[in-house]
Amino acid sequence: MSNMRYHFVTVLRGLLSIALLAYCISLVDFQPLKRDFAQAHFAMLALALLVVIIEILVGALRFKILFDPVTRLGYLEHVRQYFWATYFNQLLPSSMGGDALRVYWLARKDVRLPTAGIFVLFERVIGVYSLVLLAVLASLFVSLNSQIEQLVHFLLIGACTSIFGLFAVLHFIRKSSSLHRKWAET
Repeated sequence: MSNMRYHFVTVLRGLLSIALLAYCISLVDFQPLKRDFAQAHFAMLALALLVVIIEILVGALRFKILFDPVTRLGYLEHVRQYFWATYFNQLLPSSMGGDALRVYWLARKDVRLPTAGIFVLFERVIGVYSLVLLAVLASLFVSLNSQIEQLVHFLLIGACTSIFGLFAVLHFIRKSSSLHRKWAET
């Protein structure tokens, strides 16, 4: 009986989803969309899609390189996690849904939850440092007003001083995971 009930509830959910989607689509005015779509440059859209895909592939590789000392997951597993995380980051109101999902998936791969969380956070911080570095490089080529220039220099100093602490934490995690493995072998 419960198997039949499960199938009934699944079919009911599917029908409700289709009805809600049809209702939402019926509210959309497609004329502006058609006009914008006719003016779109498909080569630029394809280039933008390619840039997003490359960003995901590079991000997965970066995370694999960071994460390999703790556990060895295949590159394609990281790519899969990145694509899903990107989807959830776009779907949910904040960009942390995908990160939480990646922490959850890593914890399911026999990685301790705090370790998975620290590595995802560390990777996010590296992204912030990359943006600060780009801002500093851009400030070399563009004249900025003095307040923005001071802010960029402040961010650079903060990034440089705190990155040593982050690398110390990463070194500690690597050492503790290797000690943990040695301990488990004895």
